[in-house]
Amino acid sequence: MNFRRSPKIGRDAMLKSRPARNDALEWEKNDSEEISITLVRGTDWKARILSKIFWIPERRTLLLDQIGAQVWEMCDGKTSVDAMIRSLS
Repeated sequence: MNFRRSPKIGRDAMLKSRPARNDALEWEKNDSEEISITLVRGTDWKARILSKIFWIPERRTLLLDQIGAQVWEMCDGKTSVDAMIRSLS
């Protein structure tokens, strides 16, 4: 068996990276500037088996506060991690 480790990303490359949201996720912003993200359990065979072994809800909602919402909105595939850090500080 070959257990190769993937190469580690350097600090400069990480700061230049541009995170993007997963388009498959459902999300909405409410009046108090919070964002709710809804995760839906998969329907493939692996998810069905795991949901029988472990309790996995069909839907789960995560609520992001104002800072989390700012980060979420900056994950547009255009804003770099470095720019996010500077914006939040």
